[in-house]
Amino acid sequence: MNERASERYSMGRALRFQPESEPAVSISFSNGLRVDTRTGADNVPAGFRADAAAPGPQLSLIQFTGPLERDRRRGLEREGIRAFGYLAPYATMAVLDAEQRERVAALPFVGWVGPFHPGYKLQEHLLHARGRLELDLLLTPFGDEEAVLGRIAELAGDVKQVTHSGFGTVVRFFLDAERLGQLAALDDIIWVQEWTEPEFCNNSVQWVTQTGWRSSAPPDTSTLARNVWRQGVRGRGLILSTTDSGLNTGHDMFRDPDLPITPPGIWPGHRKVVAFKLYAGADPGENPYHGSHVNGTVAGCDSVTGGTSFYDGAAKDARVYFVDVSASGGGLVIGTDLTALWDTVYLGRGLPDSLRPIVQHSGSWGWGNSQGTYLIQDASTDAYAWANKDFLNIISAGNSGSSPRTIGNPGLAKNVLTIGATGRGTASNTIAGFSSRGPTQDGRTKPNIVAPGVNLWSARNTGTNTYSQMSGTSMAAPAANGTIALMRQYLRDGYYPTGTPEPADRREYISAALLRAMAMVSG
Repeated sequence: MNERASERYSMGRALRFQPESEPAVSISFSNGLRVDTRTGADNVPAGFRADAAAPGPQLSLIQFTGPLERDRRRGLEREGIRAFGYLAPYATMAVLDAEQRERVAALPFVGWVGPFHPGYKLQEHLLHARGRLELDLLLTPFGDEEAVLGRIAELAGDVKQVTHSGFGTVVRFFLDAERLGQLAALDDIIWVQEWTEPEFCNNSVQWVTQTGWRSSAPPDTSTLARNVWRQGVRGRGLILSTTDSGLNTGHDMFRDPDLPITPPGIWPGHRKVVAFKLYAGADPGENPYHGSHVNGTVAGCDSVTGGTSFYDGAAKDARVYFVDVSASGGGLVIGTDLTALWDTVYLGRGLPDSLRPIVQHSGSWGWGNSQGTYLIQDASTDAYAWANKDFLNIISAGNSGSSPRTIGNPGLAKNVLTIGATGRGTASNTIAGFSSRGPTQDGRTKPNIVAPGVNLWSARNTGTNTYSQMSGTSMAAPAANGTIALMRQYLRDGYYPTGTPEPADRREYISAALLRAMAMVSG
């Protein structure tokens, strides 16, 4: 991992939220383990402990007495310590030998130094798991990949896949759960989690997201109820991305009579679909109903083809950059480290520079069984957001119901906009029963906002002017994507602050943080 990547590397997934004002007296991990940094007492079970008295190098925790200010980090560097990551409150990590541990502990800004026990590295249920499991591990920024692969082989494990990115190195492998403590003892490993398959988590959208809830629905022809469109803000000049399964490019919502297309391909001049890409061996024939519906909600528009439906997407004049992620035989071709996927979206490879980067995306998929725990999927997504601050990533919350801590990954990332679902139309003041709830394991509020997601009408996967109803946060996320695009155009074209487009007020650069904030306060 390069130096820039190691600086932004975070282990936030391992910790609960802790306000800055809370004293640095302990560190609590997402798997229920905890260390009291006043006494060094912890509750790590046997079989998952490091020998704190071992003379050789070992992965260690360093807790500062206050915030990790640059001068304090440089103080460690002057001692020859290569620290990385952040653990709330005020902690970082480094591989230290016994002499270095004593020297670091004596620094005036260091409050405690102790072992990073193997147990801290494991997803909660892995502390008690049995049987052979398919797992993912993340190396430290300075970890020895060959040493890790060799240790997996020694423990009778089987390596399935190794991926590298600016975020880090992720290894997918099979191993008997009873040997996890031995593997996690390697200082080259920072985190281990179980691999599970990701899954897929409008006339009744347009007026709700543009005007707000009403007790009675306005007519489909009402322009007053679609106030943003009425101002001329409909997504013109924007390209919005989705990652999903299939897209019926022959549907009136997407087709261009002057430029017939056969996916996959890139068509910068197409009136609606500028790209249809296959990610990592995706099969465009799988589940096209989902992607067609989602993209119709984002930016579908049949008016230019003579259509007469009222099911146009929220940003009906925007165009679509579509990345198909559906696997042959079902499922998705999305891995644990999402860096390459976000690169495929953001970089917009193949498009002219004038249309790149692709700065807004929604994903209607995720992993839904982490009990609110921040995982590699979330950490790699946050690292990408840190490196590309104009990339707004919108993720569905999941459909795991009303119990707490059911938000899916990567919707637990700190720098994405996570979308829950409401009813549609006049029922948009109620939360859908299936919509996943927060908080996250570390105490953050999720989802960030909600949008209509029940029985939404949008494009169907077959036919040219057919429509179907679908429900889920899969439908709410694209509704948010299209609606926030209107905010983006409002800023870009200089509508703010006068309400009319003023060339002097145009904004060429719009940060994702600004749009997230605007979306969250707009309700």
